[in-house]
Amino acid sequence: MQTMKSNKSEWLLKAQESLRSRPSDIVALRRAAGRTLSTAGAAALSAFYRLYPDGREEEKQFTTVCLMCLWREDEWDRGQSIPKAVKSSLTAEQQQEFPRRLQVLLDMPWDTTGYFIGKLYRVARFCRSKGNVISAQNLLRDLHSWDHPDHFIQRNWVKDFYQVERKGEK
Repeated sequence: MQTMKSNKSEWLLKAQESLRSRPSDIVALRRAAGRTLSTAGAAALSAFYRLYPDGREEEKQFTTVCLMCLWREDEWDRGQSIPKAVKSSLTAEQQQEFPRRLQVLLDMPWDTTGYFIGKLYRVARFCRSKGNVISAQNLLRDLHSWDHPDHFIQRNWVKDFYQVERKGEK
């Protein structure tokens, strides 16, 4: 299991390095954010397949890379998990209740129709509009295990959202 995680991390780091040298690929992938691989344009497909994705996880890798490209290159390394980014995007009053946009995602399975991807894209855009960055590493890991029968990713998202930071900790 650890090897699989490190392979995904290595792939994403190599993808980031490759994209930094090709700004036009970043633009193409950014434009494809929120779409499935099958509905993406030729420029996005070309940019994505230059990154040599894993054939079994292409859709999840494509989604992750496209969402990552919503942020500037210098922001890619300072991302946080989606629940923490959403919580940081809310006012103190709004943070008391679990946001509807996350509830909807937690109840959905990963699908090939793109409905889940569209909802995820809206959450990412919301976080971006509030100046919060989503970690592509965490997102790829979470998407890989999203449909696990134990739903541990979904449980972790709820825990992350309600986690109370103690004084002096970040």
